[in-house]
Amino acid sequence: MRKNLVAMLRDTTTNPDGSSFAIEGPCRCTPAWPGLETTANGYVLRGLPADAYAPLTMPGVSPLVARCVRCNARYLEPWITDPDDAMPFAFAREDNQ
Repeated sequence: MRKNLVAMLRDTTTNPDGSSFAIEGPCRCTPAWPGLETTANGYVLRGLPADAYAPLTMPGVSPLVARCVRCNARYLEPWITDPDDAMPFAFAREDNQ
């Protein structure tokens, strides 16, 4: 399953310049964790803290990582993609053009 997700959701842990999408370490913002974001195929999606991981955000299964919207610290607690923020599937059309 992870192999298929990694193939489908590329560009999830690095920025276009090759740098890490999320910085390891605590959130340095006040208040902490003002918002979460993730990226899939170059598109930014909102993330939300959650009581449990979703299949698309589960470590070891999904390649997605969440980070703080301000300081870029990696969020290590359970999180989900915002259900009101639609997953952009334009990348599927981009490969076929």
